[in-house]
Amino acid sequence: MKRIACVLPAVLLLAGCPEREPLALSVTAMVNPLDGCIFSSGAPRNDTAVVDLVSNYHGVLSGFEFQNLLPSSLTVSSLSNEAGQLEANNLQLTGALITYRLPDALSVSLPDHFVPTGQVIDPGAKAVTSVETLPAHLVQLLRRDPFFLAEREISDPVVAECLASRALSREDAFPRLKDVPRVGRSADILVNLQLEGITQSGVQVLSNDFQFTIRVCVGCLVFPGADATAYLLAREEGLTFCSADQQAVCRYGANGCEEQVNCIDRYNDTDQAIAEKLLKCAEDTTFPNTNLAGYFHPLCKDMPAGDSGFIGARYQHLACLYGLEKSNAYCASSDILLFPPQE
Repeated sequence: MKRIACVLPAVLLLAGCPEREPLALSVTAMVNPLDGCIFSSGAPRNDTAVVDLVSNYHGVLSGFEFQNLLPSSLTVSSLSNEAGQLEANNLQLTGALITYRLPDALSVSLPDHFVPTGQVIDPGAKAVTSVETLPAHLVQLLRRDPFFLAEREISDPVVAECLASRALSREDAFPRLKDVPRVGRSADILVNLQLEGITQSGVQVLSNDFQFTIRVCVGCLVFPGADATAYLLAREEGLTFCSADQQAVCRYGANGCEEQVNCIDRYNDTDQAIAEKLLKCAEDTTFPNTNLAGYFHPLCKDMPAGDSGFIGARYQHLACLYGLEKSNAYCASSDILLFPPQE
């Protein structure tokens, strides 16, 4: 297939284009979505997308304004005008090539990818197309990068004592959660987008290279202070921390309220290895020690008495504490809310 990135005013030579000839297809701006997640020409412009690794599991969708710079018709031939063919310069957009340049702090590599799209635009006209500039599977790669991860000590005193008392090694004596999001960390990824289109006669047209930034952060979009315990207590009372922002879902790939809820529900569980240790603590009538015997948690309540008849209830209490420990660790938010403003 023939490919061009420039246009000759009268005769289109398919063999090549002189330097500094005008583009046939031009990307002019990245735009924000309007109500209903609609990207349209003339919408507010932006030069940075944001993805929060705590809350975003859907990827990033961006809108781009572009223009067909071809004249309404063109004689296409390397011969005389009389022997040429008239080319109607409607362009069909076929897709976008996305490439990334990552900072040295990140270990992960993001592969180039092509995003198919279909849209017909008349000569001289402007239009807007939406492109998945950071797919969900690439967000998952970033989520596992060591730059964004850390270990975190178990903070709940009852859970910490239980797991330490059942430790099988010196390292297990100081229980920690691994691969916890390192709240407050961020990195800027430079993204290059080039649109591709095709004319009615089958000539492939390339746009200019359009560059913008995707800021990858940890916890900058979720509502600050809304830890798992506070959220679940509020949900029991029918309360919410913030109002939903539909534009935030489109613009940032996540809504600070709803996505944190999903995160809490996702991590509020107990894996088998931990469950076995919690069960042993529940069966131990001497656990917990005297200092923690009166420990009260606002959501999981107090620890049932150390009696064999309460083993099931004691285990559920410990599982509740551990689930909240995980939720608070993996669904944390930064102290300062950067994006977007919440009511």
